[in-house]
Amino acid sequence: MLTSLGFDTVIINNCDYDSQSLTFLFELLSKSDVKNFVFASDFDFAQNSFSLENQKIDNFKSYLKNISFRGIHQKVFYNLILSQGSIFNDEFKRVYAVKKYNSLFITLPLFTHTYYESLATDINHMIYRHKAFPVIMNFDKILDTASEDFCDMLINTSQMGFGLDVNYIFAPAKLTHIEKLLRKGSLIFPTISHHASNYVGIMNEAEAFMENIGKRNYYQLCTQIRRCAAKFNC
Repeated sequence: MLTSLGFDTVIINNCDYDSQSLTFLFELLSKSDVKNFVFASDFDFAQNSFSLENQKIDNFKSYLKNISFRGIHQKVFYNLILSQGSIFNDEFKRVYAVKKYNSLFITLPLFTHTYYESLATDINHMIYRHKAFPVIMNFDKILDTASEDFCDMLINTSQMGFGLDVNYIFAPAKLTHIEKLLRKGSLIFPTISHHASNYVGIMNEAEAFMENIGKRNYYQLCTQIRRCAAKFNC
């Protein structure tokens, strides 16, 4: 019987940030040995300013500190809402989470595959010119809405990580997606993108998933998650 998920870091981007919801989530996941909670703060160069966003993030960090408890660690990083020309902004590097690894979070628009050419230059410039390591925060939604060829193109990009909701990772119906990411050695970051109540059975789901995929593959998944988290000093 599993007593630990095997990884200790998740991204929270469900926007349920009231003290009751967060306290419940911290308590729930800490029982599964999750101790690092990364929050993604959406940022759009066309709509947001760094001065206002920095103040918002500082205030949020203070709020998290007040509702936290021993053994729980939180970080807050920008989540770049990718649009055409974003990567060519003079202040692009300010959205890096950890400059040592040029790591950052990005969100792709849904149905990106229908107009990918308009973003391809940005993505290529980010990866090959800036040598950045982006994690696509909403990759589970991309998998469900885009063609297999388009998703494979992203998965085949080695300098890229993939954010997937924890329940998505463990869902039997999504097993083929996870197996493909494991075969490619892709770096994965588990996310919490729904209300905390959706994760009360997480240990049972993890155990059932491990039975389906096998212990060896489960441990490989945990390794790829930990390697991704390390890019964000977690």
